[in-house]
Amino acid sequence: MRTTSTLFGAFVASVTIPGTKAYFRLSCSISQTSRIDPILAPVGLSAHVHKFSGASIRLRDLRKANCTTCEIQEDKSAYWTPQLYYQHGNRTFQEVPNEGMTVYYLGRGDNRMNIVLFPPSFRMITDDSTCRSYDTGTRTFKADRPVGDRVTFACLGNAPSKEQNYMKETDCVNGLHAQLFFEVLYGVNDIKKTGGKFTFANGDTTGYSFHGDFMNGWNIDVLKAAIGDCLNADNGGAISSCPSLAKS
Repeated sequence: MRTTSTLFGAFVASVTIPGTKAYFRLSCSISQTSRIDPILAPVGLSAHVHKFSGASIRLRDLRKANCTTCEIQEDKSAYWTPQLYYQHGNRTFQEVPNEGMTVYYLGRGDNRMNIVLFPPSFRMITDDSTCRSYDTGTRTFKADRPVGDRVTFACLGNAPSKEQNYMKETDCVNGLHAQLFFEVLYGVNDIKKTGGKFTFANGDTTGYSFHGDFMNGWNIDVLKAAIGDCLNADNGGAISSCPSLAKS
């Protein structure tokens, strides 16, 4: 079984949902697995372990990073989500392999032509790592959508599965699709299950607290050109179809 997860932000990132017209998408491999959080814990250890993609290590000055694990080299941003573990019946924990992520950038809102660039120092925290239930009170940019809808899980089997707002099922023939608008791949199929349960690094076994963070490291000129070239294109998000990004 494979688990996929995803992250959402204002203008940033959407998952592959049927009918979604991606602005552009980039594939990223893992840069490090560490108990750090450059936003919430800039000094010392963070509350739990994260998987990072993007800029090589230099989180304090991303544009000076030597390289990035994402395919667009002009994007030296950092993207991170909590590590997933399998808690065995004897209460030991095993790290679930992570195969990387795909980040989707979308134009959103009522007037996509007025989308502006991230400020150079922009940072984003998405969702609540302490959440353990469905939030019906807080709303998204759409007044009729609870913020709890940002996180959904679907058990991928031989027939379509209804999306749930928590990890209702985890024994899935073709994987568990966890959506927070980053597409993060966990090698769940590599784990020998022993009567335990999947647990995120923050101790959550429900999935309600799945979260992801972002620090902007884009070459601003390249991102500005990409907005002009590709914002309204319907090309499946292929980088090769976006002139500003293809040369990177």
